[in-house]
Amino acid sequence: MQAILGLMVALSVPVADADEPAGAAVVDRIETVEFESSGSRLVGDLYLPDGVSATAPAPGVIVTGAWTTIKEQMPGLYAMKLAERGFVALAFDFRTWGDSEGASRSVEDPEAKIADIEAAARFLAGRADVSEVHGFGICASAGYVATAAERSDRLSRIALVAPWLHDAEIVRQVYGGDDGVRSLLGTAEQAAKAEAETGEPQLIPAAGPPGSDAIMAMDGYYTDPERGAVEAWENTFNLRSWSGWLTFDGVRAAPGIRQPTLIVHSAAAAIPDGARSFYAQLTAPRTQLWLDDVGQFDFYDRPDVVRTAVEAAVEHFRPEAALESARVVRAKSAEHARIETVLDLLASLVDRGDDGAVGRILADRVRLDYTSLWGGAPSTLDRDEVLASWGGLLPGFDATRHEFGDYQLEISGDRALATGNGTASHWLDQEVWTVGGRYRWTLERRDGLWRITGLTFDARHETGPRSLVARATERAASRAE
Repeated sequence: MQAILGLMVALSVPVADADEPAGAAVVDRIETVEFESSGSRLVGDLYLPDGVSATAPAPGVIVTGAWTTIKEQMPGLYAMKLAERGFVALAFDFRTWGDSEGASRSVEDPEAKIADIEAAARFLAGRADVSEVHGFGICASAGYVATAAERSDRLSRIALVAPWLHDAEIVRQVYGGDDGVRSLLGTAEQAAKAEAETGEPQLIPAAGPPGSDAIMAMDGYYTDPERGAVEAWENTFNLRSWSGWLTFDGVRAAPGIRQPTLIVHSAAAAIPDGARSFYAQLTAPRTQLWLDDVGQFDFYDRPDVVRTAVEAAVEHFRPEAALESARVVRAKSAEHARIETVLDLLASLVDRGDDGAVGRILADRVRLDYTSLWGGAPSTLDRDEVLASWGGLLPGFDATRHEFGDYQLEISGDRALATGNGTASHWLDQEVWTVGGRYRWTLERRDGLWRITGLTFDARHETGPRSLVARATERAASRAE
């Protein structure tokens, strides 16, 4: 499944290749703990570093893993590594999974898992040896941790590693379009009905070799006993799970999150566009780290990748980082942050072809100036005319990626001027045309919302065949007929 292309320029760094970091702590013990969530008993492993006590508390971290997984898989590995860095780390089994209770088995229920994270946060915050609680979500559970943070202030900070963050559009792309999604939802409905009638959950393998009936039919982490195919894992998936999974929107929570947020991901891992869209919509202090050529399963247990992600989280969670984020927030006004969010959204939404959402961040009239690229003269268009202009070209490409950054802003009352660097890449039939240069946006605040009133592009470099534009225009027109 090929993920859609992303939107923002992010830091790209080599993966660390050092041995254990300096200052690593000794994990004193691992306790089996129990707590309740919505009437179900949940079981977890609590990793406790040496020296932590009621008189010397340490920050706590809730570590959650990929869909269908249990505490003995990647959550336990990351919990151990975080405990070695001085954190009280909890890896637990969600209800219906592993050692935890639940009315059925192996149900990937986002709402239930979000509630379980909230229960874990209450449990950890109630311990005298824990000073504060952070959230650390891997893959699918990144969306659950993010939503739990949106709903409650009990989590102080969150880190999302290799996050699988989908919305309705990404779901359609990954699961075979509207027909594919509709079919899976029908499967879920039939499975729920069968379980209600027979009392037996409708289970299939969660993972298996290529060509099998498993939902993850591929070699790698989940099929290797030395990696994720641990003895305690049931390796089952309840077919009624499709209902909650396909209708869950992990990106939606981003604007409402107040906690400082870290994303660690790679363009070579799962649906990076979802992570970029989520990051673009964050209004809280945010940090992202993008690794080169790291696959999704690499994040689960490859030592150098795990070490890099843990080190980024340690930097994010430590008190010194909290103070630095506070300084950044004070230095940058809320209006600056809101304007940068609008510009980030413009890049993301244009690439996704979401005309309705793009229209909501455009003013009624917009001045466009592409004369440095095409010649002619600037034009001032109604919002619908702007959308029609872009819609007559961009959908004709296989994919596009607009990247904005290095913003400089001037705000005067309800008007603002923003400038920044940017590139726009356009793919068609395995060819790519890219232009880059300096952007200039004008914005106006109405009813408390900033909307774009003007866009000027000063082209400074270009690669690839410009002839792709004419071909894309023809294709877009033919699709519109």
